[in-house]
Amino acid sequence: MLFAVISAALAGPRIVSVGEPFLLDGSGNWPRLFPQEDGTWSLVTANQSGLILTTLTAEFTRGLPPSRALIEDDTMIDHGWAICPDGTIFHIGMGTRESEQHTAVLRRFSADLTLLSETTLIDDDVRTIIVDQPAVCGETFRGFGYYDAHRDNPIDGYPAPEASIFALDGTDTPIGSYRIAETVNITGASLMERDGQLNVVTSNMPGDGSLRVITLDSSFAAVADRQVEVQDELTNVFWPQTTLNIGGDAFVVYIKQRRGEGWSGQFGDVYLAQFDADWNLVEQVPVYALGASYGGFQPGLALRDDQLVVTFSKADQTNEGVVVTLDLSAVDPDTGGDDTGGDTDTATDTAVDTDTAVDTDVDTDTPADTDTDPAADDTAGDSPGDSPDGGGCGCTSSPAPAIGWAAVLALALLRRRARA
Repeated sequence: MLFAVISAALAGPRIVSVGEPFLLDGSGNWPRLFPQEDGTWSLVTANQSGLILTTLTAEFTRGLPPSRALIEDDTMIDHGWAICPDGTIFHIGMGTRESEQHTAVLRRFSADLTLLSETTLIDDDVRTIIVDQPAVCGETFRGFGYYDAHRDNPIDGYPAPEASIFALDGTDTPIGSYRIAETVNITGASLMERDGQLNVVTSNMPGDGSLRVITLDSSFAAVADRQVEVQDELTNVFWPQTTLNIGGDAFVVYIKQRRGEGWSGQFGDVYLAQFDADWNLVEQVPVYALGASYGGFQPGLALRDDQLVVTFSKADQTNEGVVVTLDLSAVDPDTGGDDTGGDTDTATDTAVDTDTAVDTDVDTDTPADTDTDPAADDTAGDSPGDSPDGGGCGCTSSPAPAIGWAAVLALALLRRRARA
């Protein structure tokens, strides 16, 4: 055990090189890659009709069979993906039905994307807000992040929505809703299980150049709340939508916008960072950084051998990927080197889950968001900085903007009507 700890501590930076961006041959957005045993990749994307499956070769070109509908469901808007310890794939789809209330459906797939089961977890519930939900499927934790307004905390006659974990047991049966902490932005976050704890990786908005990591124990009690600096105060940092545990270190992909550069909505430069077991920044690199109007969003990660593939959607409704080569020579299996747990899985993620939309961009689920400064308090669009939680924060992180329950309802209604 001592050797394993030392091995992880001495590993140091593992990012060897960052390749050139390439086009992922698949329609829709929300691109997520899943490696297959025969060397191919399964690319899953989403559009307003459901989920699309495209087979890609080892070199990421289109293979056979051709693209096909994986799931036909025109109510789905947002997606959360995770790979479970048994190799099955865990998908949480958020949608709306005729009642215009949020619905959450769990679909479990085999490793080759064959549908195994489908379960409705939340059905037309006016007291839930499910937006760009992160998912996790590990040994200890299974479920997804959302806003729960069932607790007795009235504001203007309505309970205040609180960032929570909708938890499932080993048979995918709901076991409860667990509040994370005050003023947490669960939208566009990711969930990573490591050493029996759940790490909620999110962002502080307006942009303060940092990520926020809240660590929960097996009873969902917060044991740590860290502010992790990744840039200066002039940069907005958001959409940390995928976090993988590789060799005991956390690899996080996220979006940056330097204020004043003319960015629109939720797009930005795509960055990858490596953190050690104590969430100290080891290294960060730009993966796709071409400046305003050329940004990406909905970032995901997939790992095969020493290739960490970053995927993201773009404003022109295309999807791209970048191969990042890692040095895994120092990885010891005892340090959790191939954890395929939730928005942390090493094979793919997908979490958490961001929009199928394009605000001023290309989303399929929200109206246009014409904000050029995501630091502003935007309660009408679908920015990852829009946190429905109210109240203050007694932690070291900069508090996210407080948004009233009425504003949350307005946001949700806009999203729903955009689907009509």
